[in-house]
Amino acid sequence: MKDYQVFIIDTIGILTKIYAAADIAYVGGGLKTGLHNILEPATFGIPVLIGNQYDKFKEAEDLVKIGGCISVKNQQEFTENLINLKEDESFRKLTGVINKKYIKQHRGATELVMNYINTQL
Repeated sequence: MKDYQVFIIDTIGILTKIYAAADIAYVGGGLKTGLHNILEPATFGIPVLIGNQYDKFKEAEDLVKIGGCISVKNQQEFTENLINLKEDESFRKLTGVINKKYIKQHRGATELVMNYINTQL
């Protein structure tokens, strides 16, 4: 995968392998239909670009607010931000670090939910 500058996929089940090799990710669905999972690429400490329809997704709201995820509303904003991330290595790495730190700080959610469910049974 390192031979390609852009890799577009339309399949299920291989994203973790792709994100592990990526420098930047665009996660679809955020312009119309519903945002896909942004936590997967964030786990790998890479910047994430998304559309501007993310208000029903707490993790997207959080990551946009702290700068790990960049919201775009059109092709021009996408292109500008992609070029900026590609050309500015320090900005790209910092944005990725924000995502990785967010993931680390929010680990353990499954255990919390399971403990809560057990107390309710």
